[in-house]
Amino acid sequence: SNMERRLKYNISSKISLRQYFSGSVQRKQLFGILESMTAALLAAEGYLLSDESFLLEEDYIFVDVGQKAGYLLAFPVEREKENQREYYDFVRRLMFGLNFDETEDCAYVAALMNYVNRKENFSLKGFLETVKRLERENGIQSPAESRPEM
Repeated sequence: SNMERRLKYNISSKISLRQYFSGSVQRKQLFGILESMTAALLAAEGYLLSDESFLLEEDYIFVDVGQKAGYLLAFPVEREKENQREYYDFVRRLMFGLNFDETEDCAYVAALMNYVNRKENFSLKGFLETVKRLERENGIQSPAESRPEM
């Protein structure tokens, strides 16, 4: 019908976040995803796109495995407000479901959760800084050089 609209996204050579995190998750994988997604949401604010425009669902976030970067899908449509997940809530739920690589020092998990659980003081900028600090402390190269496109 004339009322129907379809949005197409090129997701070739990418897998869903759910698939990407289905096994044992290493910290560089998690840092890469959290950094790229948080940076994308921050950049979107500059274009006056609210985080409600993005689909924060593991099946609809796509990962470039080579870059360890997450790509968010934006939907420029109004949706039911009560179905919207806040980003900190999305991150908290995502991390609760992960199997972290036990061979690594997992202190970073508690550090991330401490930040996420301060929901009234949660900010994208502060969270991004926290992720980058933890990357440095864990000797991990930031994926920021290969910024995901909006």
